[in-house]
Amino acid sequence: MTTPHGIAIVGAGNIGRGLLAPLVADSGRRPVFIEADPVRVRELRNVGAYRLRLVGGELDATRLFRGFGVLHVSELDAVADLIGRCEFAATAAGGRVLGAVASLLAPGLHGRTEPLNILVCENWPRAGAVLTEALVALGVPRTRFACVPCSVERMVRGEQGTLDLVGEAEETLYAQRTSWIGPGPAVPALLWCEDVLPYYKRKLFTNNAGHAALAYLGARRGLRYIHEALEVQTIRACVSNMLDLASEALAREYGLERRGLTVHVQRLLRRRFADRDFADPIQRVARDPLRKLGPEERLVGLLGLLRKHGLPTAPVSTAIGAALGYTSPGDAESRRLQKTVREQGLPAVVARVVGVSRTDPVFREVLAACR
Repeated sequence: MTTPHGIAIVGAGNIGRGLLAPLVADSGRRPVFIEADPVRVRELRNVGAYRLRLVGGELDATRLFRGFGVLHVSELDAVADLIGRCEFAATAAGGRVLGAVASLLAPGLHGRTEPLNILVCENWPRAGAVLTEALVALGVPRTRFACVPCSVERMVRGEQGTLDLVGEAEETLYAQRTSWIGPGPAVPALLWCEDVLPYYKRKLFTNNAGHAALAYLGARRGLRYIHEALEVQTIRACVSNMLDLASEALAREYGLERRGLTVHVQRLLRRRFADRDFADPIQRVARDPLRKLGPEERLVGLLGLLRKHGLPTAPVSTAIGAALGYTSPGDAESRRLQKTVREQGLPAVVARVVGVSRTDPVFREVLAACR
């Protein structure tokens, strides 16, 4: 089914433009961005096109995207009309703003005659549940919408000073079929699964955990880019070992096939993390260390999973220790973390972050890594 009203994409950032818009456009539908940044809205309207270069596949390819719509979040009537009429929607605005996203969607949802399926493409714990709870709190009946949990596999970065993007050619989006109301839309590159949780955890504990470990260990060495950290033998060995252990834990916990996990990890090490096309700055990946040290997050969550299955924890403890020492003048969270360490002492912070007693061997392991 093609709708003349377009498919609503909340967030015109890297994932919105570099993954969701191509999925929509390739299925014969028109993407319509709903964006909060007035500068980006103005640029998208004035330029009317952007390029997406896909790398890491058999052949690099560049595509030019046109024919999209753009609304600013202040255009309330137009946004409500779009949400009230569109076939389905997607969000890629950032987990921190899911409450604001709910407020944006609610008026249009109240006016719908059919439920709206919303692909929730946020790198955030329980993002689908968070958005659902926020919508219900605003008085939207649960029968009017379905928040569909997703796992975003593609990494996308912007080309400085332009709207153009660089993304991974072979990565796309997993969506939980059982959460979708009605027959799923024909969107060729959208990968349906019965339960997205194993794929989300795979991404969290391999893609995200590996990225974070390289960033914090690289920052300790004074490096600037992720690929530079990977080229340091001791760092590479630590991260590679951590990802192998993560794979074993994921296989035991979720029944994921071990060979597939091995291929996935090797692709991360040989392509994603090593790819100079991305040249991912360590400061970008390492920012917000307090959030990334959350109990369900990429490093501490992985630590808990390894402990649950009786697997060695030293590599992830090393990454956590580096994260606890991270500081950057432009990163408010890192400054707050170091202030807490100064005021409360490192042992107290380690115990709270890792969630173990001081007599636990893993406490001593993490504390020793905070050098």
